[in-house]
Amino acid sequence: MLKKWFGGGSKDGEDRLEIEDLFVLERFDEAESRLRERLRIHPEDARSRQRLGELYLLQGRSQEGQEEFGQAAETYARAGFHDRAVAVLRQLQRRMPGDPGVAARIRRLEEVRRLSQLGEQLVSIIEKSGSLGSERPSRLEFERFWQEFRTTPLVDALDPSQLGRFLGATRIQRYEDGEEVASPESSTPRLLLVVAGVLSASVRREGRTEAEVRRFTVGDLVGEKVLLERWHWPAVYRAVESSTVLFLDMEGLERALLGNPDPRALINGLRSQGNDGNVALAVRKLAGRR
Repeated sequence: MLKKWFGGGSKDGEDRLEIEDLFVLERFDEAESRLRERLRIHPEDARSRQRLGELYLLQGRSQEGQEEFGQAAETYARAGFHDRAVAVLRQLQRRMPGDPGVAARIRRLEEVRRLSQLGEQLVSIIEKSGSLGSERPSRLEFERFWQEFRTTPLVDALDPSQLGRFLGATRIQRYEDGEEVASPESSTPRLLLVVAGVLSASVRREGRTEAEVRRFTVGDLVGEKVLLERWHWPAVYRAVESSTVLFLDMEGLERALLGNPDPRALINGLRSQGNDGNVALAVRKLAGRR
């Protein structure tokens, strides 16, 4: 057998060589059976899944091969090995040049890798600022929140440095379903970033009923004009379900701006969604219909 050319080794090592021997001898049915058995026992074995994809490509089974390569890449990505995941797909692309499906998978994984690296960079910035602690999100909480809002418009509106300054200056607050978050009578100016749950903006009517005008979910900013322009809150904001926000008050804003090389970029990013103005406009329209 060809395995003898490579010398002895452990039982696992011999099994790997036997599969390689089967590839060399083009005994693909046996190699497929061995690889499938491995994956039955260890479904997260990305290397065996990639090898199975290679086998399918050798047999001209391109669709099945592409699927196995894709699953191998996803397995690496789930384990946090994003560079390895992209490398697997690059290998597939060399074997299937010009295939738009492969190119699309690579673009998606590269974006996942970029966001993962951005999250790690932000944690580092926040930790250096000393902002992870009492009344602020723990590292574990931040990492969980990041999974939710990393693809929201706020991430595009602020570069990593400004986003890190903003998040590092916030504090955390949780609300139960139906609890009031802010109202026109609120005296403390704050900007809120929703990181879990849903907030509603409503107008009080006669008889103490409320008419909802907007809802806000993960990644939405509210209170930007309240904090930056001293507006009153344009509506009553409540948690629709158990919700968590990161809030920036005047003290936090001053800290985020202190030593900031481009404070205008931060302010413009915080204003980018314009939700306070949108709520105020909706409130005026509703009042005009009454």
